[in-house]
Amino acid sequence: MAASRPNTVNLALLAVTILSLMLAAYSLLLTPAGPNPRANTPNDRDLSAQDLPTRSNTSHESAGSKGPITDRETGRSDRDNGSASGSPRDEAAPDGRAPAIKDPAAKNEQAVAPESSDTSGSISGIVIDGSGQAVEGARVVARPADQRDQPRNHPDFETELSELELHIQRLRAQQRSVASGLDGRFTISGLNSAISYDLSASAVSGGTARLSRVGCGDNVTLLLSRECLLKGKVSRADGKPLTRFRVHWLRADLPNEPGNERVLSMDGHYEVRVKPGRHTVWISVDGVGESPRQEIDITDVGAEVSFSFSGLAALAGVVSDTRQNPLPEATVRLEPLEDRDNPDETEFDPAVPRSVLARCDSLGRYRFEALAPGRYSVRISLGSRSDSREIALATGETKQDFSLNAGARVTLKFRSPRGDAITDVNVIFERKGRNERPTALPAEEPGVRIFTGLEPGEYSIRYFARGGAWARQNTTLVEGDNLLTLDIAEASFIQGKVTGAGTPEGLLLRLRPEAGKAESNSHYSAVVKTDGTFRAGPALPGNYVLELVAQQRTVVYTMNVKLGVGDTTQDIAVRDLATLALRVSLPDGKPAAGARVTLVNGKNSYSARCDERGSARISYVPAGESKLTAEAGEYRSREHSFTLRSGESDYSLELKAPNCVRISKVDKGGEADKAGLQVGDLVFAYNGQDVTDRNTLNRLIEQSKGQESVTLSVDRASRVIVLSIKGGTFGGAYANAVR
Repeated sequence: MAASRPNTVNLALLAVTILSLMLAAYSLLLTPAGPNPRANTPNDRDLSAQDLPTRSNTSHESAGSKGPITDRETGRSDRDNGSASGSPRDEAAPDGRAPAIKDPAAKNEQAVAPESSDTSGSISGIVIDGSGQAVEGARVVARPADQRDQPRNHPDFETELSELELHIQRLRAQQRSVASGLDGRFTISGLNSAISYDLSASAVSGGTARLSRVGCGDNVTLLLSRECLLKGKVSRADGKPLTRFRVHWLRADLPNEPGNERVLSMDGHYEVRVKPGRHTVWISVDGVGESPRQEIDITDVGAEVSFSFSGLAALAGVVSDTRQNPLPEATVRLEPLEDRDNPDETEFDPAVPRSVLARCDSLGRYRFEALAPGRYSVRISLGSRSDSREIALATGETKQDFSLNAGARVTLKFRSPRGDAITDVNVIFERKGRNERPTALPAEEPGVRIFTGLEPGEYSIRYFARGGAWARQNTTLVEGDNLLTLDIAEASFIQGKVTGAGTPEGLLLRLRPEAGKAESNSHYSAVVKTDGTFRAGPALPGNYVLELVAQQRTVVYTMNVKLGVGDTTQDIAVRDLATLALRVSLPDGKPAAGARVTLVNGKNSYSARCDERGSARISYVPAGESKLTAEAGEYRSREHSFTLRSGESDYSLELKAPNCVRISKVDKGGEADKAGLQVGDLVFAYNGQDVTDRNTLNRLIEQSKGQESVTLSVDRASRVIVLSIKGGTFGGAYANAVR
């Protein structure tokens, strides 16, 4: 019996075998038909910092890194280096032509950049090489256009790095990619049909392509072009590297597509990507010029070419004040004089900037590493202070320290009413009615700001802390050190509601100090909302004149208010102000959309545009005698004179074709003045012939040249009068009108 019992070990082996067979069968069911052309290819790598767009004309240097940092500026569109998100997992596309490649990290990245609910869009196309043959297995990536701006610089480098990493994650989460099929065709699905996409393509066999702003539903062709690496080193004749320069290249068969790339490299090495072929390559250095141009054949494996600049000069030193204190942030600008001597072995281009600039570090040090020997004009500047002199530079390095009278140095200490230090204070220096631009130095303690480079004299210092009010301190600054302690007063706010004259459209509330200069900033004004409410501040506590301003220029109401610390509530009930609700129609009775309505009230003029219903509103107008007109294209309304009453009134205007002209100007001593014409008169007949518009009157005046006297039929305040004027003349201005 013992022999007939199953062995425990055999049973275990049998169970493992059955489980393995089940797993194998299950994996076969999940595997798509056909080979995976993109499996384990070098291009399937994570999105790296190289995928980030570079900032124009900006170089970033990382401590400990000797690799070149470049900023490409070419006439062609930006090239894509073929980078993409992490290892793909193939999934059959809806059309069965190309397997979709998805990022395995996309699930976690959805929290960073949520997908749009609209994923019905798709982009199709084909990838071909330079010979026109379809390219199988090319990686095509779609990324939303106009969404690649990098985060702004942050004072904390760790925070800036974290924001850049999040930015990379967002880009990775937003992009979609596929591999081209056997026929080179591809379809990228799951896109937002409402936006456009940038496409890039890269192939293992070599070559890249890129298209910008492709709309969903389009069918495109991506033509791969090969690129290779051009590298080398730029140095002085003594072997020391040049760290700032620009690489230029020009392919012989593409003379209209020159390329250049700005390089910042601590060891003088550079690497740029170019198309294979015969190229002309050269280097330019600001303040020096261009190197001799080299002709080189660049193959698919790339090429290396180095440049050496001989006969260069260098200049370094320290900028300090008259007491030998270093001047951080001072600038040194060199401008070559006309009679400078060019080195024999260096070719100079007039297009290269002749003026070069260096900024001093915290120890006042400056340095120019590459200059052409010769005579220079040197300008040392700090804030509004500057000094100029000349210097002669020979081959090799020249040490030259400069001294600058830095003028007034101002240390401002900001304190709250309780004596606490206040940080984040904005400061403006005003002198003789204009703002000065001193150099701000790093703060040495909380609540302190230091400025230097100011001309001694009388100043008005305006300052503002977040949550506080603009304040002003008048003072006289002397040469050397100046110390001021400025109080940051607790702020005042005023809020309330305006009532009494209809909807306050376009109404502005403004605070003007009873004594002193009105501050021209938004804190002392507020737009009154359509429900009549307002809130203005922060302002300094004190006595103010509160003004209501209509049409951005006419003061329609004033009152005196006293503001204390904190909120002051002041409701405003206006009297003797009116609001007009207007409706304007065309001759056929339809609404006059876009018609312009003008109301003349005393010496003030108000205007408004009609909406699509032909409606317009003119609010907060002083009650009194007024005139109202409207116009739209060739149509005009009759001028309506009436007494405007306080409160809200409705008014309708009907536009008609012009049947006269209105006098808008009478030249003193001219023929119109002699005839007795007045501004506002309506001329409807000239020498017995009807005047319907300006063109008619111009023609009749021209026809009457040589006649001693002609008649004018005039409507003046609904009373018809006849005047006489010399033929062929006028002496004034007029416009189309309706009577």
